[in-house]
Amino acid sequence: MTDLSSLATYVVTVKAFKDRHSHIRSQSEHHDLNLEFLWDFGIDSMTGNDLSRMDEKLLLRKSISTVLKHMEAMRRSIASSDRFALVLPDDAILFPEFSASLNQF
Repeated sequence: MTDLSSLATYVVTVKAFKDRHSHIRSQSEHHDLNLEFLWDFGIDSMTGNDLSRMDEKLLLRKSISTVLKHMEAMRRSIASSDRFALVLPDDAILFPEFSASLNQF
């Protein structure tokens, strides 16, 4: 894998977290990552159908939102037929050698 810009990189985030969006964009520029923000399944936009997929007695809505966003990242990755994808939180701190290390795989 040599071109990280072709690697799907899904970002689990919340629309209101603008400072985190700036942070992860800065990280992506340094490492030439192609970000795709996962906006679906926000706490205020989840439908009854979305919520029925989880047990609200066991998980807070923000946790359900996070789980559903991760599931969406996996769904998109499978649908794309890409061999690899990254799923990152919006506050990820990537070490300076991240892209060089990732290119070894």
